[in-house]
Amino acid sequence: MREICVIAIAATGTYGAAMKNPVVIIGATSENGRELCKRLASRGSDLVLAGRNLEALEALRELCRMHYKCESEGVVCDASSVLSRNDVCERCVAVANGSISGIIVCQGYTPSKKAADQGSHEQRMTIDINCTSVVMVPEAAARYFAHRKSGFIAAMSSVAGDRGRQVNYVYGAAKGALATYMQGLRCQLWDHGVHVLTIKPGVITTPATMKVYGGRPAFGASPRRVASDIEWALQCRVPVLYTPWWWRWVMCIVCILPNWLCARLGL
Repeated sequence: MREICVIAIAATGTYGAAMKNPVVIIGATSENGRELCKRLASRGSDLVLAGRNLEALEALRELCRMHYKCESEGVVCDASSVLSRNDVCERCVAVANGSISGIIVCQGYTPSKKAADQGSHEQRMTIDINCTSVVMVPEAAARYFAHRKSGFIAAMSSVAGDRGRQVNYVYGAAKGALATYMQGLRCQLWDHGVHVLTIKPGVITTPATMKVYGGRPAFGASPRRVASDIEWALQCRVPVLYTPWWWRWVMCIVCILPNWLCARLGL
């Protein structure tokens, strides 16, 4: 249910000295992050991995090294900690020996509908982890990449942010705010040659979403499919990625429905 991962990197390791312009993956120990790590490692990218579970991080680093000959670094940090957010970009660059080629933010928190209705603490956590803590990473990274005139910044939003719906309006509000921020950041960095990618997946089949939905969600996509689409979007410098692709057209329809119909249908 919870996919909280790094936003601060300050660790030493055994592989970092040989890394060359690695990709930073924030949320590497989540299901989505793991598949993305394997996808990028298989194409030869060095990685800075970050997650909240030290054992899971070390296992992922070893997998990348043994199966893909990929050099990596990793640290443990909690996205809910305000102190962990202050100097994220500087620490990422330090761990990567002064140079990174891109950063991908996969962290997220998916509350159950029942939990979200129980009080403001759950609602604050939903907004904080899905928007506030995420925004601080690209905001700091933007200055680094703008100076270099290269690189990419990607963040995981959601199709839920395209329209406020009664079933998940707090979660959707957080993801919608993130998508708007990324849109503005894309314009800000347009003349600097920095690729800014907003990732908008539909439901992803993970243990977290299966717990929320009480089983395998309908129309759920596998983390492997999402990782493959993200890799393609980065290579083609796509500004906004809906994954799977058909969610773009589903949300086009949802967004034009009148409010009374959405309320009646319980969307």
